[in-house]
Amino acid sequence: MLTVRDIATLPELSLTVAAGADGLGNEVRWLHVSELADPTPWLEGGELLITTGLGVGDGARTQRDYVRRLAAHDLAGLAFGVGFGFSEPPSGLAAEADRLGFPVVSVPYEVPFIALTKAVATHLANEELERVTHALAVHERLAQTVLEGGGVQTLLAVLSGSVDCSLALVDEVGRVVGERHGSRRLSFDGALELPVVAGSDIATLRAAKANGGFTEEDRLVLHHGQTALALELSRRRAVSAAELRLAGDLLEDLEHDRLDEREIARRIAAFGLDPQDRYAALLAVAVGAQRGDDVRTAAAKLLDARGARYLSASRRDRAAFLVKTDLEEDALTIARELVEAAPGTRVGVGRPASGSRRGC
Repeated sequence: MLTVRDIATLPELSLTVAAGADGLGNEVRWLHVSELADPTPWLEGGELLITTGLGVGDGARTQRDYVRRLAAHDLAGLAFGVGFGFSEPPSGLAAEADRLGFPVVSVPYEVPFIALTKAVATHLANEELERVTHALAVHERLAQTVLEGGGVQTLLAVLSGSVDCSLALVDEVGRVVGERHGSRRLSFDGALELPVVAGSDIATLRAAKANGGFTEEDRLVLHHGQTALALELSRRRAVSAAELRLAGDLLEDLEHDRLDEREIARRIAAFGLDPQDRYAALLAVAVGAQRGDDVRTAAAKLLDARGARYLSASRRDRAAFLVKTDLEEDALTIARELVEAAPGTRVGVGRPASGSRRGC
């Protein structure tokens, strides 16, 4: 951020602070030269106005009005060229600038306005280059994290550390997929919300910062984060689809008793399940307009709520599960809950077993 103080202290310009020192921290977004009595219709706010004083008037009241107009329009400050109409900024202008905390710097006669403009433009260009370079560095870290399979939590950690904010990724039904915080944990009330689109799925990235406002650089970094998170969600979706297909093949082979005990153990372990544990098989058949994946999703919610370890797959009008449990009654309870969650669904339950000793 370039401030009026930064400009006033540039050694090559020999500027001096004439009034309004309390406002030297004002951010300068650009410079503008004008000799109009009211240049504000052509200004956006944030500019450092350069003038020789032709439009400030001769009377103290006119000069005070001039400063008030500039301050009310949120200008950063006034660079007053001396040695033309005034040997120094007039007293009425300076007094009002001190009262309002509106910074006024004197530009010596021998310093051309173009020198001031070039110095500030160079500084702003370097500042913008630094912002873009930082954002690109974050982008590279995010891309590398996606390629390495770092996951949502790692991506959020990179973003929250770079922007120093609290972040949460929330899915379409409001469930938190991941959450990370910067230097301190912040509430997400009134947080900035950014869409993360992965195919037909739309998640939301919520961002909250301590000062309540995100800079342009922050927003650029968060934009890169949206892209990286979308890629990660798409990758997870593809992996999940592949795992469902493989799980479907395994459950079908188990159903038709095509595997020996060793092959069962190997393929179950590939899904992160312990082959020595006991599992109950559930087969749920959808009815009416329901699909097998609808039933699988409904059952998955029940199992997730229980914190159960399970393997699931769906085929057209049916869904199959292996659920880790030692008790047949637990499997029957899950089946009853599934029928309640998806009325009309028919559920078959096998007795818990491990290895080749499967229930039927």
